[in-house]
Amino acid sequence: MLVSIITVYYNREDYISESINSLLNQTYKNIEIIAVDDGSTDKTYEKLKAIDDPRLKVYTQKNKGFVNSLVDAINKSNGELIAIHGSGDISLPNRIQEQYNILKNNHNVGVVGCHVENINSITQEKRIYRPEIKPSENVTSKLMEKCFFTHGEVMFRRNIYDLVGGYRSFFKYTQDYDLWMRMSLHCDFAIVPQILYRRFILPDGVGVSFEKALMQKYFGEYSKQCVQLKKEGKKDYIEKFGDYGFFFRNKTKRLSDTLWRLSITAYFRDDLKNAMYINSRSMQEKITFRNVITYLSYMLMKKFKLLDKISKSLMNSMKTKQLSKQ
Repeated sequence: MLVSIITVYYNREDYISESINSLLNQTYKNIEIIAVDDGSTDKTYEKLKAIDDPRLKVYTQKNKGFVNSLVDAINKSNGELIAIHGSGDISLPNRIQEQYNILKNNHNVGVVGCHVENINSITQEKRIYRPEIKPSENVTSKLMEKCFFTHGEVMFRRNIYDLVGGYRSFFKYTQDYDLWMRMSLHCDFAIVPQILYRRFILPDGVGVSFEKALMQKYFGEYSKQCVQLKKEGKKDYIEKFGDYGFFFRNKTKRLSDTLWRLSITAYFRDDLKNAMYINSRSMQEKITFRNVITYLSYMLMKKFKLLDKISKSLMNSMKTKQLSKQ
């Protein structure tokens, strides 16, 4: 079967060569690579066009955003299987072959991932992510707890993708999570227990920005509520109301707890301002004992921090006056 590899770039000129070559050097040869330059302002498009290989098809466009670019690229592709590849990431040489083997030999499986090596591009810290799916587990229920894919390493069947309606442009973040949730109602998932993908965490990624992480949590909760409606045989909020469906979502303790944990993460990164803001969002979702206690703790910290700042300011003022007298 032809495998269409989809990769979208925006201002990633320094990562093009190694990333695209990792796809051209796959041991599985029956591939096409659809590479999209999404309105980059650097030399991303020029770097893509400079790579001469008939399997690589390069498109450029005015900036449409990641999700719309993915949808357009998949529409331009021809493969029965679709493999996503994150911009600047590395697919190890046997990634496509190993994932292809799973889908070829297991007709009930519609989505397959793998183990991933995560590399922080700032600190160069490396962590291996080894998700697993046990045969007895219900994939939809497992996804409701946590998304176990990082997106760039996933391959799936086009017919299942088409069946559920593909990526939805509403989701600025967690567009993959929303897709997996809907696909899980129609097929099994699998994970190749090998490190087949190298993912680079960039300075502008979701994991670095609390603002982006906060939006990600809201979108993730919305996906869960949508799939719950689908499980009940109903239309989900987007199918029923389009982009306005978000106004109909329920406030939940689940999201409140998620936001509270994100608040604690911000605190331990020495970011009290964001910690307080995120915890306030947790309380707006649902008042709980722990987010109230956390709120009071943050207020005390803020008060003492202000007092400490005033004290230091006064001390510096007194020191300046003393030195001027001398």
